[in-house]
Amino acid sequence: MLAEAITYQFRQRLEEQGGWAPNDLVILFERNAACAAGIDGEPGGIWYVATETFEVFADRTARTGGSSQDDPRLTNAVKKFNYDPRRWGISWLGGADSEHEYNLGLKDFNEYVSDLRAGNATSNVRPDDLAALLAELGGQNGAMDKIYSRLNDAETVPPEQRRLRVYSSICASAVAADTLSVIRSAYGLDFDEDALEGLDKAIDALYRVSQLYPPIVLNGADDSLWLVNHARNIAAMMSATFDPILDAARSLPGGEVAR
Repeated sequence: MLAEAITYQFRQRLEEQGGWAPNDLVILFERNAACAAGIDGEPGGIWYVATETFEVFADRTARTGGSSQDDPRLTNAVKKFNYDPRRWGISWLGGADSEHEYNLGLKDFNEYVSDLRAGNATSNVRPDDLAALLAELGGQNGAMDKIYSRLNDAETVPPEQRRLRVYSSICASAVAADTLSVIRSAYGLDFDEDALEGLDKAIDALYRVSQLYPPIVLNGADDSLWLVNHARNIAAMMSATFDPILDAARSLPGGEVAR
């Protein structure tokens, strides 16, 4: 469940919406690309948060101890998922496009999940592993923090770039909410009551962000009666989730270092 939650938005783009290239780079280019692949130097919300969080998952939760090796299928999937998301449409020339590489990674990912269901693969999610995943979503310099930081100075960049940052953060929030929801559901007994309450509030806030999708990204003044400031409002909603996520991480054994 956790492996599939981290990659759900990513896999949905590839498997259910006509493939990575046509859906995310051609149709409604600006919004879809900002959400998925990223353009103009901005990381795509889905691609960036999914790959960063999945790398933590692969490195920590599929081994039997600190000295054992990662599952080779997950190691390969991490490499494939980190392929340049904006390189596409050249497979027939002998090159490799992102959709082709991601599908190779998904093949290994699906085999790992299938073996998990059959009891033939390692899944060793300890409290400190959960803390590491939570720190990636709510911690300083984690995946969500890097998406969020681009909203803080959105007023100083051109409107087009501001839109990309807003769209990217919307989709990043969906990935984070999916992942937190499964951590909350599957490992709830590891947390105290206060931590669970904080996770619930963070999940609700992130899902609200993920459902916004303003067709026009506005940049209203603080005292405006008519115009909202989408970047600032989304940044405020996202930042309010970070402390509850980190508090939940710190409540776990081995989570004291989460920052």
